[in-house]
Order: sequence, then structure tokens, then C-alpha cells
Amino acid sequence: MIKGDMIRLILASLVSPIIAGIFGGAVFGAFSLPTAIHDLETYDASLTRPATLADQLAHMGMSVTGGGAMGLMLGLPILVLAGLPAHAWLVGRSKTDLRYYAIAGLLTGMIGAVPLFGFNLPRALLQDARSVLPLLLLCSLCGMIAASVFWFLRRPDRMAV
Repeated sequence: MIKGDMIRLILASLVSPIIAGIFGGAVFGAFSLPTAIHDLETYDASLTRPATLADQLAHMGMSVTGGGAMGLMLGLPILVLAGLPAHAWLVGRSKTDLRYYAIAGLLTGMIGAVPLFGFNLPRALLQDARSVLPLLLLCSLCGMIAASVFWFLRRPDRMAV
């Protein structure tokens, strides 16, 4: 039985940040859909054409792909450094309900904003909160989704302690 538990732990650790990153990329792509496309043949930034459905779908595809890659590049190290210790702490305290994992993921997701803004996050929030706060909320939401996916794949409430 230990072998199956370890496989589920590894699977949950690899899959959950990618799924959360895909979600984050989809949200980011939906809020940044292009309305105009620059003319790439003449390389003149002043020449634009209206964005077609194909352009917007290509943009969404790139956003989702980039989100999955960011989930793997940023989310996996954060899961290893903060998420797995939080998992061990929650299991040790017998707090294995989904809501505890979602709250831990929400807090852990805020750590994901540090690589995006560096350690200047408090200063960035004070100077330009209109652009920083949505990304901070998106990182937190992605952390919560990653923790929820981790919980659904690992099912710590069914583990033998």
C-alpha cells in the first residue's frame, strides 16, 4: 500500500501545478484578448488590422500553453518548497479536509508572486496596485487550485496515518 501512496503523491505533485498554471493562463488570456493585430509583414507598428476569431483563439492557445509552462517552472518548485511541507504539517495535525488544503494553497500561491515581482512586492503594491493586485490574486487563486487538485489526486483524508 505504501507504493500506491507514493505514486499518488508524485502524480499529484507533478500534475497539480500544471493544471493550475493552465487555468491561470486561460484567465490571463481571456482578460488580455487582442482587439487589433499589428502588421507583421511590414514591421510597422502603426499599421494594424482588427483581430479575427482565429487570432484570438491563437492568443488563448499561447496563453494556456504558457500558463502550463509557468505552472511547471514556478509552481513545481513552490509546491516542493512550500506545498509539500504544508501537506506534511496538515497531515500531522489531522487537518486533511479540502478547505484546509485550499487555504494553505491560497497562502502558498502568494509565494508564487515573489518570482514575478522579486522581493519588491510590497513596494510594487504601494506604487502600482492596479496592475500588481490582479496578478497577486491570480497567483493566489492558482495556488488554491493547485492545492485542491493535489488534494483530489492524493486524497489525504483517506490516508492511514
